[in-house]
Amino acid sequence: MPFFSVIIPLYNKEHFIEKTLRSVLNQTFTDFEVLIINDGSTDNSTVVLEHITDPRIQLYHTKNQGVSHARNYGISKGNSEYVAFLDADDLWQNTHLENLHQLSVDYPEAQIYCTAYNIQFSKTSFKKLNFYNIDKQYRGYIDNFFEASRLDPVLHTGNNAIQANVFGKNVCFDTNMRSGQDTDLWISLALKYKIAIDNNSETYTYNKNNISLSKSPLVKDRVLLFAKYKSFEKQNIDFKRYMDQNRYSVALNYKENRKNTTSKLLYKKIDQNNLNLKQKVIFHSPFIVTRLIRYVKDFLDKKGIFLHLYQ
Repeated sequence: MPFFSVIIPLYNKEHFIEKTLRSVLNQTFTDFEVLIINDGSTDNSTVVLEHITDPRIQLYHTKNQGVSHARNYGISKGNSEYVAFLDADDLWQNTHLENLHQLSVDYPEAQIYCTAYNIQFSKTSFKKLNFYNIDKQYRGYIDNFFEASRLDPVLHTGNNAIQANVFGKNVCFDTNMRSGQDTDLWISLALKYKIAIDNNSETYTYNKNNISLSKSPLVKDRVLLFAKYKSFEKQNIDFKRYMDQNRYSVALNYKENRKNTTSKLLYKKIDQNNLNLKQKVIFHSPFIVTRLIRYVKDFLDKKGIFLHLYQ
């Protein structure tokens, strides 16, 4: 039994998959298997894989059913103690799995382990994420996941490893959601299990493509989150604040797409004490202003200038 099952969903990433897979195979910690789930690719993604031979690689083919189904399928085929995910255009530093393994040794009470990570906006623009009330050198258990995720999300698809035995019928990626399914899983896990982090090790890079969620119809799936966890918000102030920040983001996206009715309905459900003045001003600005702010932010991100315009 390998220690990690590395699950890579693959759909039309012929220009990225080799570099991604090499970043896995070059890990200093070598006790793992790689499960690549080809989700009905129509390009040469699988042809690229023919040139890479390693006994740890297993390639599965499914018809196109989306990334959530592909990840769940990979989980069902894994044979390890821990599951780690990596999208087919993202990268790991070669010590990523070693750091996660050492965390599991040093902090055995946790069921989820994660590292620091960065977002790549362009060839030269990388942003390290900042977690609220967690020192940049901190290594240990996270006492309050939802408070820690107030600025940036502590968990991201490729920065963590999860005990395989926590997955089951009620804990998996929701195949009914085409957007926000990652956040949905992190919430369900954080409400039940303990998390440990190595915030000193920035070992995962998320490659943010040029498709903005604000321009995508998939944003409507994120609304499902709010109904799903409504009862928990009444029990946990920090969780309510965390969900309100998500509501704000989705409400703003709806406004940018001229869906004002839905945008206002979501905004009304936000506890105004959980928003700062800047957020309120942006939301109540004219449509053209909010669109301009989004454009400016995207432009500055690619130039490596990071402003917290929405926080």
